Amino acid sequence: MQKSYDEKYRSEDTDETGMTAADGAQASGIAEFGSMGGLRAKEVVAEGVLSKAVSACEVKNLTAEDADYVEKHLAEGYVLKAKQSDDGKTVYVEQKFDDGTVKAYSVDLDKIDEETGNLIEQAAKACVQKNGKEQQTDKDWHEALEEFAAYVKDRIKNGPPKFATGATQMSVEEWDKLVKNLDDTIDDVKKEQEQELKKRLEKEEQKELDNEQKEHEEDIKKWESELI
Repeated sequence: MQKSYDEKYRSEDTDETGMTAADGAQASGIAEFGSMGGLRAKEVVAEGVLSKAVSACEVKNLTAEDADYVEKHLAEGYVLKAKQSDDGKTVYVEQKFDDGTVKAYSVDLDKIDEETGNLIEQAAKACVQKNGKEQQTDKDWHEALEEFAAYVKDRIKNGPPKFATGATQMSVEEWDKLVKNLDDTIDDVKKEQEQELKKRLEKEEQKELDNEQKEHEEDIKKWESELI
């Protein structure tokens, strides 16, 4: 039974165009898995891969560059490559063994169980998740561009945003200009006060000097009169 299954789905040209485990390590989105207790990978695949969601299909000899997702199972001796269909409903999964054997599967995404343990179904789900993240990134980028374009159009049409200040409205530029004018006025007032204070101190100091000089002159006159 195992021999006929392998012969049925073996590709004739996989030795020339297939991908080795080492090739898979260079692809993006690679996942690595450990040993399966010494079981041969082909035996595991033959026993439990086909399901209501997974069916065998023609081998396409998918390259690492064309694949959306790659898993390397080096200990088991095979690599999985997956690519989601354009309509997003199915995923093509290709399994390449170290001896050149290639098996291909078509996975119906709507029929995969939530907690599936099927390695082909799991690879298909991982492929969809990876594509979903990339699509979400593209979506976020396009949304950001659209929001920026709407912002530019609004600024061109309505000018800078205005804020209510009592009974009037002021733009950000107008508010900044008002604040700057207030700051300049405050600085001018401070300078005037400093100059006024300086003048007052100088005047008081001069007055004290004059008083001292006057007292000194009076003392001299008094001393002269006493001598006479």
